[in-house]
Amino acid sequence: MRARLARLLAAPLCAAALCAAQVAPPGYARLAELAELGLDAELVATGLPLVSGAGELAHDGQAAALVARSLFAVGREEEAFQLLDAAQPSDDAGKVSLTLMRARLLLERDRLKEALALLALEPGAWGKPRFPGVAENLVLLGRALARSERHDLAEPVLEAFVRGAPLHPEGPAAWHMLLDCALKRGDLARAEVCRAEQGRLLLWHELLKTRRLQVRRSPEAREPRLGLFLLWLEAGELDEAQRALEGLLARHPDDAEAWLHQGELHRKRGRPQDAERAYARALELAPGDQRARFSLALLHAAARRTADARRELEAVLASDAADDPRFLGAHLELARLLSAAGEAEAARARYDLYVARGGKEPLELR
Repeated sequence: MRARLARLLAAPLCAAALCAAQVAPPGYARLAELAELGLDAELVATGLPLVSGAGELAHDGQAAALVARSLFAVGREEEAFQLLDAAQPSDDAGKVSLTLMRARLLLERDRLKEALALLALEPGAWGKPRFPGVAENLVLLGRALARSERHDLAEPVLEAFVRGAPLHPEGPAAWHMLLDCALKRGDLARAEVCRAEQGRLLLWHELLKTRRLQVRRSPEAREPRLGLFLLWLEAGELDEAQRALEGLLARHPDDAEAWLHQGELHRKRGRPQDAERAYARALELAPGDQRARFSLALLHAAARRTADARRELEAVLASDAADDPRFLGAHLELARLLSAAGEAEAARARYDLYVARGGKEPLELR
């Protein structure tokens, strides 16, 4: 979803922009990682020299905003505001980040009117964000409005935020505020939806942070990287999933499970040839893995390589996988191939096995 989550605290909401990785200096990448993991003390120690004086990131407003937030978090509040005052960003993105960070810190101090003046388009138009395409602006404006008891204005702003940035780190907080808005309106059904979304996203982010910390502590370990891949895959963030899987394969090139997942990822991304190679590698490493064999059979069938598909399906169903519910579809696929080849009796026998095991799809495709 992101070049890095931290850099996107003030990023555009559009999906294309979220996926376009900005080329960041090495120093910034380090700060972004620390921000994602909530390691504020380390971020201050690392980042303050970089954004001060002639430091590498002296003119990077986004980096200065990250350091200011961590300064505030560790109790050095006045220094945080001083850093925002002294920053000299070289681009508009940096200026926006500094403005929004100032609003965030003002909200932390409960200075709602001052924060609203920075977040809203103009005085009196409190429901219109100053930077309408920026996720950070929406969630902060929604928070300021909710805390000002303007739930009628906060709700549409927060709805726009969760639609445009569904995996944003502040998503759980936004859903909690939307829950409160729904309760204020007496909409109990909507409140339950908001409560469920808050819980789901909160758990996802907690798992994500845990996996990242584990990877940081044990870069060579297999399980944390695999878990990170599965989290991104579950969220539909295929670019991030690919990066996590590449990190796993770079350290464990003979991991059959990883190659199986690589095949699945290629298949989801519409890359059947790459998927075939990955499944074949998984089978080479683990010849008894019928998941890879079944997936390979389906790719052969989709490419009309009937003989290859039939061979792989017969191998799957000659193994213990024949009685495994995960491979129920293999019976149906083979029955269809047999039917297409004019082997009606064999097709019917295989299809009867499929139905006996709980299958419900018709033999012939409509």
